Amino acid sequence: MSVELLRPDGMLQQADYAPVAVATGSRLILLAGQAGVTPDFKPAAPDLVGQVHAALRNVIIGVHALFTPEFVVEIEARAVLD
Repeated sequence: MSVELLRPDGMLQQADYAPVAVATGSRLILLAGQAGVTPDFKPAAPDLVGQVHAALRNVIIGVHALFTPEFVVEIEARAVLD
């Protein structure tokens, strides 16, 4: 099974990393590394709430690359607090 790697507009555009992966012929989207930053890697907000909002917005952008958000079944999120 092959995997298509995507870098949708509005998400970080890194050459060595693709934030969206989908298995060919599958409806399973894997998103990783969504942070509370803008596409140019600047903090999207000065506080945790704003950054979480931005990270979740990035998830929706990634889903929109292939589907509409009503197809989302599960989201697992982790926050690292110092």
